[in-house]
Amino acid sequence: MKKIIIVLGVLLVFSIGLAGCNNSAKENSTQNENSETKLSKDDLWKIYSINSEFYFEKINLMTNQAENNLTDDEIIDKLNESIKLFETSKKELVGNNSNPQLTAALLDFNKTITQAFSILVKDGVSKAEQAGELSKKAGELMRSISDNYFDGKLPESAESFLNKSDEATTNDDSDVAEQRKEFSTNIKENYNGLNFTISHVLIAKATQKFMDENNLTTNGLVSVHFQIDNTSTHDFTTFPDQAELVVDGQQVDADLSNSDHIGGLIF
Repeated sequence: MKKIIIVLGVLLVFSIGLAGCNNSAKENSTQNENSETKLSKDDLWKIYSINSEFYFEKINLMTNQAENNLTDDEIIDKLNESIKLFETSKKELVGNNSNPQLTAALLDFNKTITQAFSILVKDGVSKAEQAGELSKKAGELMRSISDNYFDGKLPESAESFLNKSDEATTNDDSDVAEQRKEFSTNIKENYNGLNFTISHVLIAKATQKFMDENNLTTNGLVSVHFQIDNTSTHDFTTFPDQAELVVDGQQVDADLSNSDHIGGLIF
């Protein structure tokens, strides 16, 4: 079980997925699944935030199992507790008849994390990779929910987790690149009110350790920083992270797993 927790924990650090339960569901515990409620955007934000808090609590328990003196069976019990709470949250969301798109996104988010935890409980290390892929999907859903419905704002527990991950990444930076140089740029493009700006580009030489861990055959790393601003009166869907970069005659796709989520619908 410890191997399962470590593998999933590492995957989740990079995926930054969310899920959880909602303690306000106590008020609706006597309602059946077909009953309807009308949840405001603020209500849905509370569900999103509380779900995040419960989810990251379990992630922290799993990634720090030894420090918390928890046995494998205790970890499984904690995961089962979360699964039950996620189901309670799901019932409240299913009964909501307002904000349909946001509600559907939160339900998808809830379902993805529930599946990841259920796989760990049922199948353990044999399906850890599958659970990790679900967690990666949950991270993408979280980014999409925050960007599309809450002006990019993340729940406090997610911000805290991200900050800790950034600190860990910064501390291990020497394992990624042995040479680097950053260039400030002012590359801009406007498409019918959708403004793209590339403010800086980082060129680096990867360490052999980083190359081995990521199955790289060349040691060149390029990081391109985008800023996207919609100044028009209509929405755009754009995926600059799916564009291709041409360097020294080579056509290169972006590494989405090591990049921020910058594509999708921009209001």
